[in-house]
Amino acid sequence: GMAYAPYPESFAIGRDQTWDPTGSLSEYVGGPDNLKMMAFNSAFFNHRAELKARLAAETDTTVVPMIDEMVTARVFNRDVTFPEASAMADMDTMEIDVEVTCPLRNPFACSEWDRIARISLCTEYDAGDIETCTASTEVVRWITPYWRRGRRHWVMDASPFLGLVQEGGTQRFRIEMGPGWERGTERLATMSVRLSNKNKGLKSRSVERAFGGGGFNADYNANKEPFTFTPPADAKRVELVTIISGHGQTDGDMCAEWCNHEHYFTVNDSADRHEVTYTDIQNPLGCAARADEGVVPGQWGNWSQSRAGWCPGLPVETVRFDITNQVTLGSENTVTYEASFNGGEPRGGDIAKNTYIV
Repeated sequence: GMAYAPYPESFAIGRDQTWDPTGSLSEYVGGPDNLKMMAFNSAFFNHRAELKARLAAETDTTVVPMIDEMVTARVFNRDVTFPEASAMADMDTMEIDVEVTCPLRNPFACSEWDRIARISLCTEYDAGDIETCTASTEVVRWITPYWRRGRRHWVMDASPFLGLVQEGGTQRFRIEMGPGWERGTERLATMSVRLSNKNKGLKSRSVERAFGGGGFNADYNANKEPFTFTPPADAKRVELVTIISGHGQTDGDMCAEWCNHEHYFTVNDSADRHEVTYTDIQNPLGCAARADEGVVPGQWGNWSQSRAGWCPGLPVETVRFDITNQVTLGSENTVTYEASFNGGEPRGGDIAKNTYIV
């Protein structure tokens, strides 16, 4: 872990006036070094500096620490203490602040591939045993970057899940920084929950899980039964909220990581379907162009190309659809879901997905 990275070595100076070894200059694994790849570091440094400035300026935010320590384990639980219920009643925004630093001089000692990482709220657990989390709700997801030393920092909106923590007090979170079986290497993990009132006029009050994902094969849609829900009669808004990313590389079509699969949600047989698709798939610089959103440049892997709903080193979007006009408040409603590949049957790979009615 103390060896230097392969030559040529490149460096840049960030807006905080610190040196950054900027990693690989290749557009793809095995490709030649290309100086143009250095340019994406400017956008990444701007993202990091502007995010830091934004957080420092938020003086009316309650920050609930989750972890700030060197860790080797990929998967672990943390108990945090939220404000009491009376204070939570004033909060309409919840964000998860995630900062991870690999301090090792050799990027390959950082031991990361493009893995699913997430933070989930444990809804069932043994308070006396920190290792337990028997039921949970995923609130944010990101994808780890390939073998990249240095610091990455994102703040992800988890406001749809405020309804799960409105009672305040002790809450348990399950942190997954990749699969537990992967070789563990030490890194600094600094994470917290940010609570605030942005005067939205609305806040999450209840959350119900409607659909999961699974193997993207011929049985995928057959396993997705319609979901029935009854929103409160006095609700002002009802949302369908989903986190989706495609993984795996089936022979012939590279599904579900590198193919454009379509996801359709229909509420009460409405003619207006809500869809999630990936038309930018395999754009050779689609992910690199998102360095201003936090994609870490210079990864030692195929980091610059667009994937199905994700980029290495970036949060996975939480997609929100307003379905208020399609439901009857105080009555039973139904939402159905199906997915396809080029309008036909699913072809392979895996869909990591959680869909909720909020």
